[in-house]
Amino acid sequence: MFSLRQKLIVAITLLIVLILGTAALLFVREKEQGLVEDTFYSVSTFADIRTSSIVEQYQQFWLQKNYTNFYQRIQEAQATLDAVRSIRLYSYSGELLYDSEVDRDKPYAGAPRIERGAPLLSQIQSKLPSIQNKGEKVVYMKRDSRGISFVDKGGTTPVAFDAKDRLKFVANAADNQYSVVYGITYDSLGSRIADIRNRMIVLALFGILLGIGFAWFFASRISGSINQLVSGAAIIAKGDFTYRTDIHTGDELEVLGSAFNAMAEEVDKRTKNMVYQERVTKELELAAKIQTEILPRKLPSLASLDISAGIIPAEEVGGDAYDFLEVEKTRLVFYLGDVTGHGVPAGIMVSVANAILYYLSHKMPILQAMIEANGVVKAKSANNMFMTLAMLQWDDAAKKLTYVNAGHEPLLVYSAAKKLVDEVHGGGMALGMIPDNSKVIKEMSVGFEVGDCLVIYSDGLPECWKDEKENFGMGRLKKAVADYASLPSALSIRNAILSEIKQFAGTYKQMDDMTIVVIKRKV
Repeated sequence: MFSLRQKLIVAITLLIVLILGTAALLFVREKEQGLVEDTFYSVSTFADIRTSSIVEQYQQFWLQKNYTNFYQRIQEAQATLDAVRSIRLYSYSGELLYDSEVDRDKPYAGAPRIERGAPLLSQIQSKLPSIQNKGEKVVYMKRDSRGISFVDKGGTTPVAFDAKDRLKFVANAADNQYSVVYGITYDSLGSRIADIRNRMIVLALFGILLGIGFAWFFASRISGSINQLVSGAAIIAKGDFTYRTDIHTGDELEVLGSAFNAMAEEVDKRTKNMVYQERVTKELELAAKIQTEILPRKLPSLASLDISAGIIPAEEVGGDAYDFLEVEKTRLVFYLGDVTGHGVPAGIMVSVANAILYYLSHKMPILQAMIEANGVVKAKSANNMFMTLAMLQWDDAAKKLTYVNAGHEPLLVYSAAKKLVDEVHGGGMALGMIPDNSKVIKEMSVGFEVGDCLVIYSDGLPECWKDEKENFGMGRLKKAVADYASLPSALSIRNAILSEIKQFAGTYKQMDDMTIVVIKRKV
């Protein structure tokens, strides 16, 4: 097991290596491209300056059979620019008259060397200087006050060319009789790049060593404060709530130490109040735990829907419930139910109904599930206990929403296109009121387009009171949905609606559970 100090040192060192390595690679690459570009301009300038003099020297020395002086002039010309590998002199007709790589000891005495290849012959016979890169691309050059421009053979149409491409040769015409072709080499460029790379490696190694030293100092400073917090936690765990840390680093660690001390003080206070907590009955603890566990721990994640839900119970144990059941790959069933009353009896019925609906929803369509659930609730609950329920199904493949209502509050559907909120009444009768509800409930489709927002709620929302005379009401609830439905997420919509209701109620006692499910269609 590695300590925090070791992990920080390794992490910071790797970060420095990554930064320096990337910077070095980019720098070497940029430098290499710059040197290649410099070579292009150097060779093209060299060709412009030297071409006429090479032709003159050919006529003055070579044609007069003074080969030694001509060789000397050529070598002197090549020595001024190490990027020039060879110099070849052609006649306008394409005959190779001199090649510095072949004719270095004596004049060529064989059959005429005629260049018949179309690209090179065209370059030899062109009045414009031309270049050919390693990819065999040929372009022609024009010089003016703005610099060099690249054109086609005719000299009128611009041609795309990157001066950072490596060249094969440059061709310059001296007059209508001769052209000089300069072969290019990048051998010296490689050694220069190697020197730059070696210097960058040395610099990177120095930076890494410096970074390791910094990481060691930084990690030691952090780990010392953390060790103090760990020791303090162990002391508090043994029951000594008077322990306080003494961290003065002037940063977040000092803030953490202050928070630790505040926590220790709060723990001390809460420990002294445990007598009050023990007065809570075991029955309420168990009922509240059961009700919490039947709620979905994780909301489903669908690309097409943004989902949020929540309950604000009126007492420790409430009579509201909701669930999301992914019964098939593309079929999501969800519901919101409200049992009459609240407290332990309502919580028990919620647990029973939740188990029934979970089982039936996986076995049959939602309409049939509601009919079967009604029979079980009626048979197994007291005559004065019943449950309103809104159950919906989303077919993700068909992008279709269907709805069955058993005496529950109407759905609120916000249409993004119309900017209006519609109440969708499903009718029906609460579960457990009659033995057979098959003739009083029905399944219906609900229009739910991209950007629309669906709100399912318990009657605790519109019936939330701010005093003994006035409650929140459906009018305010619909307006709140219309005001907040355009918010970017279902969570923000849910929180905004509940916040407005709680502000309306103020400090007045909550009389009923408030449950809400918000679903916003994304795609």
